[in-house]
Amino acid sequence: MKASNHGTFTVTVDNASFSNINGQSSVALFQQVLFNQSSLSQGLHTVSLMNTGSGSTDYVGIDMVEFIQPLTNPMLIIVYALQGGLAN
Repeated sequence: MKASNHGTFTVTVDNASFSNINGQSSVALFQQVLFNQSSLSQGLHTVSLMNTGSGSTDYVGIDMVEFIQPLTNPMLIIVYALQGGLAN
């Protein structure tokens, strides 16, 4: 979910950081893809999320993480925000 009280966060996949991902919106937006990473090799992967918002934008709404392994791509990670949120 994106919303007015949601802020930035960092996603790390296998020690590669993707920072300043913005979850803020002036209106509530549901079922939004907030992050995706493709072309990962088969095997174990470490995925973490760090809330970097502050003040009035200190929420991150993550309700679903989807791991897809199609025949044509080794691995695809998609992080969806459906509803709810996580505070610092």
